[in-house]
Amino acid sequence: MINLDRFWAGEKGYFDELVRTYGPVVQSVAEVYGRDTDHADNLYQEIWTRLFQKRRHYSEEGRFVAWIRRVAINVCVEDFRAQKVRSKGMARLEALGETGIACGGDEDPLAKVEKEEKRLVLHRAFDHLPPRQMEVIKKRYLEGQNSKEIAETMGIAPATVRSLARKAIARLRKIVKGFSQ
Repeated sequence: MINLDRFWAGEKGYFDELVRTYGPVVQSVAEVYGRDTDHADNLYQEIWTRLFQKRRHYSEEGRFVAWIRRVAINVCVEDFRAQKVRSKGMARLEALGETGIACGGDEDPLAKVEKEEKRLVLHRAFDHLPPRQMEVIKKRYLEGQNSKEIAETMGIAPATVRSLARKAIARLRKIVKGFSQ
């Protein structure tokens, strides 16, 4: 049980205690969303900064660890979206640059362009997934986690993980089909 008066007051010693207690929860979220160790460390710091800033928003409804996890995920999703905006422009430039360069090796230039177009379509499709579905897909297919591991880190049931994955895949298929028509 947390001491709300000390938490809301932003008492440094108490906040240090919370960092020691709930640090692993915040670290696991940061590692899921971080591109590398340095990025995960930056997210970890940003999450604790935001938790401190938003401490008065915790209203004792629900579990404290669930509130921490939600704030952490929100910080990471905001970072991901900002990063995505920056990388979209770069990806388009790279795709244009690749189509204008003579290809060496065995790959057919047309096949290379088609492959890049498919990658961009799939990347655009991910933009249309709800955050929880995107998180499940990322953990399952990019990080190789199973339903039980994902459920533990997200604080949901394994059946919910499987349901979110099915819905995300169905949604991706529909979106990709719409983009290619």
